[in-house]
Amino acid sequence: MHLICSARTVVMNRSGPRFPGGTFAHEAADRGMLHLFRSPSGLAAGPMGRETRAEQGRGMIGLVEVIDDLPSGVEVMQAEARAEGYRHLERLAADWAARAMRFDSAGEALLAAYVNSSLVGIGGLTHEPAVAGAFRMRRFYVRPLFRRQGVGSELALILIEQAFRTGRFVTVNAGNVDAPTFWEKLGFAPSPRDGYTHALSQSAFMGRPASRTTAPEVE
Repeated sequence: MHLICSARTVVMNRSGPRFPGGTFAHEAADRGMLHLFRSPSGLAAGPMGRETRAEQGRGMIGLVEVIDDLPSGVEVMQAEARAEGYRHLERLAADWAARAMRFDSAGEALLAAYVNSSLVGIGGLTHEPAVAGAFRMRRFYVRPLFRRQGVGSELALILIEQAFRTGRFVTVNAGNVDAPTFWEKLGFAPSPRDGYTHALSQSAFMGRPASRTTAPEVE
């Protein structure tokens, strides 16, 4: 996978970002963090979310921090998640509307993933309420059509790197049948307690093989 920009070094200008090649979502203009990379399959989203080949075979994927409003297209993801039996995106919307969880405390973030102008995934990071100095991965989902293309692992890796700037480890509740495989390939180890199932220490993260997982990407 070819990295075009690093989220550690690229901060978007509030007047609008400039992107190195390719197009990007309209929602990006007023967001705060950017990470761009190419999809290994070179796919882009066509009309109504259909999968098509990008122009000249270049599928551009981007991560954008969600700050004020949930991104356009989140209702489509909610419906797809509901059809798979997942309700966590509905909780995301309800908590966001009630201002109960806005991912806006120090070190927290909610990222939206786009393939060109279509929303294809989302994932967030909050403080872990059960453990001082830890963070928790939350509300993680990648649309079925865009799984196994590196979208989920890039979402997770950027959030993990964010967490380890100030935290000592990261937890996740891998509550469905496929999720443990995804998180364990990123270095998380089973640790069922206090409402989470897996935990990742900074030393384990730094020592893991430098590869991207293609397991199903659902929290």
